[in-house]
Amino acid sequence: MKIMHVVLACCVIGMSVNLFAEDVSVPAPVLKQSFFYGGLIGGYADVDWSSVVTKSGVVNELLVDESNPYSADGTGFAYGVDGGYQFSSHMAVEAQYIRMPTSQLNFLFYGINNNFFNPYHLSGPTINSNMDFLSLIFKVMTPLGNSGFSLFVDAGPAYQYQTNQIANIGTWAPTFGGGADYRVNQHWFGELSFQYAPGTGKSISNPMIAYIPEIYAETFKINYIF
Repeated sequence: MKIMHVVLACCVIGMSVNLFAEDVSVPAPVLKQSFFYGGLIGGYADVDWSSVVTKSGVVNELLVDESNPYSADGTGFAYGVDGGYQFSSHMAVEAQYIRMPTSQLNFLFYGINNNFFNPYHLSGPTINSNMDFLSLIFKVMTPLGNSGFSLFVDAGPAYQYQTNQIANIGTWAPTFGGGADYRVNQHWFGELSFQYAPGTGKSISNPMIAYIPEIYAETFKINYIF
């Protein structure tokens, strides 16, 4: 797991808040603290296939496992929508949908009509894989005085659905994250956050038919307050 990504994201968020929240003694305008909201999500995500990528030091036909990709790239732009209800300045519940970046998986064995050398019956060396991420998270927030900033942590259930040439499968998994909100005015707030979900896999001969990779997403959200 790339836990260092999560730790680094926490540090960056904390330093950003300290830079902007210099004076918390100025009286804040009266803003409603209980409201529905919805908005857009955009950012960077990493769909991590490292657990099934063949860990061979040499790209060699005799060393590469035919049932695993020899390389994979799942990093890039992620986007989606969210909606939720803030009960108070300390608690909220939120649903979010994020379309993860398309992954490219490269296999050595393809185009061979043989269940051993081409167990997934691939017609080409590269396949694309798409993942949809849906979650229901519960947020616990800590306002930083009257600065407009709040730090938060979140956790809840998530559903990860993966679509590719080998398998179309989904799984329920826990997700957790954290970040910082900034209240702009009565109708808008922005958010910088990260989210993690572990995915799933099974110890079987052809693991790709039952494998969903873990994900790491660093996103920015802009939300409208109703």
